Amino acid sequence: MKKRADRQESGYYEIRRENSEREHLLVSIITGNVIYNALHWHDHLEMIYCIHGSFCLRVEEQVFHMGAGDFLLVNGRDSHEIFDGEKDGLQIIASISPESLRNPGRRYLCQTVGTGAMDKADERAVHLRKLLGKLAYDMTPNLPGEMMMSPEKNMTMTDRRCLAEKVYENLLDSDSDWYGYLACCYQLLQVLSNFWNQEKKVAGRDKNEDFRRCISYIHEHYQEELGIETLARVMNVSEPGVYRMFQNKLSVTPTTYIHIIRIRMACALLNHPERKVADVAFECGFSSLSNFYRTFEKHMKMSPREYRKRTADTFELPFSELSYQSIMDANVFQNFFELPYEREVFLELDGGMAGGV
Repeated sequence: MKKRADRQESGYYEIRRENSEREHLLVSIITGNVIYNALHWHDHLEMIYCIHGSFCLRVEEQVFHMGAGDFLLVNGRDSHEIFDGEKDGLQIIASISPESLRNPGRRYLCQTVGTGAMDKADERAVHLRKLLGKLAYDMTPNLPGEMMMSPEKNMTMTDRRCLAEKVYENLLDSDSDWYGYLACCYQLLQVLSNFWNQEKKVAGRDKNEDFRRCISYIHEHYQEELGIETLARVMNVSEPGVYRMFQNKLSVTPTTYIHIIRIRMACALLNHPERKVADVAFECGFSSLSNFYRTFEKHMKMSPREYRKRTADTFELPFSELSYQSIMDANVFQNFFELPYEREVFLELDGGMAGGV
């Protein structure tokens, strides 16, 4: 599994597993630990299931605190992000293709947190967790011995990723594995069909499109000077309208959100020890070094140098480029083979009700 952010449309930022030679999957599975995934949206449905650890998940205007055993279905085109994830947590992220749905436009309310949540012990919740666990087990191969994370193995994380990709190429190759995968997918879709939400999005002009267009613009132009006047023009609303929309959607000001994006990019760049702090500051759009330090300490509760020291060797980023151009590069994700779990974790949890390693 590879940490990769494919941008398929404006505003689409996601951690995906590359599988270009395989036929289109009804349900694709990612296993690992998302610590941070920038605000994004896409056409497919996404089921996010927390097995270990915790994180915050924002979907549109709501923030959900996800813990062990929780899951939530994100409907297509709903903006969402993950933040404040714990190191060495574990999640299953299932992406459900719109083409696999009989009624692609329908919305679903299927979650164990927030308004309309079902109890974690509900038999439907247990069934869903078991189906997701079975799919994750089938699509997470046993890794060869040379990929074990023991210190005596003289192998970089990049080498391990390359080996992992070769292993993933052989998934679902047999007829038995393929039909077993399909059977599990259709069982999952059958269970989800019972969670059709009668509420529909308001017809007519979608104001969310204005917001998504603005978010995309910030993600693409974070290195430049960004003023409210510019954002108002992008969103085609008044300047007070910009403030209201950000407050309603994210509970922050536009300036604060811009700072968050710039700081996330700075964190990614600071993982390269050869980069000077001053260079990182100016490359991320800050006009002065003092402003960068002040903003960084406000959001990260530590100085840039302290952050670099604390995170040294924690995550070996797979990027060879020293100049990051997109917020997708700030996503922080631990692949499954980097985590202290065995593949059997997906089958042995009695529906996923577990809380620790």
